[in-house]
Amino acid sequence: MLPDGSTQEIFPDKTLSFDDVKTDWPKFLKSLEAAGRSSLYSSLSLCELEKFSDGVLLVKCKRSFAYELLEAEAFSLTQDISKFFNARIHLDVFLSKDKADFATDKTPFEQLKDLTEKNKMLRKLIDEFGAELAM
Repeated sequence: MLPDGSTQEIFPDKTLSFDDVKTDWPKFLKSLEAAGRSSLYSSLSLCELEKFSDGVLLVKCKRSFAYELLEAEAFSLTQDISKFFNARIHLDVFLSKDKADFATDKTPFEQLKDLTEKNKMLRKLIDEFGAELAM
C-alpha cells in the first residue's frame, strides 16, 4: 500500500524502447529465479519477446503449458515487470499458431535437459532424487 492509501504504483513517465527491454530482459528473468519463482523463470525462458510499443510487451509462447502458466500469472508478472523497469508496462502473452515454431519443438526430455543446464536448483533436485539425464 502506498502512503496515500492507494495500492496502485506510480511510475515516472519513462520512455523505454524495445531494445531497452530486450537488453535487460535476461536480468529480469534472473531476478525471478533469484526470488524463487523458478516456474515463471522457466516458462518465460521458453518464450520470445515479440514486440513492445505503447507500454505493452507482447510475448510469444511456443508451448501451451508455458502460455497457460504465464496467462494465469499475467497480473503479477505485469506488476513485477513494471517494478523492474520502473515504468508502466502491460504484459500480453499469446500462444503461437505458426507451424514453423512447432517444427523445431523439442521433446519433453530435451526440454528438461535444457532447463537443468540453465537452472541450478532444478539440477540439484534431479541430482538429489536420482533422476538421470542421458547426455
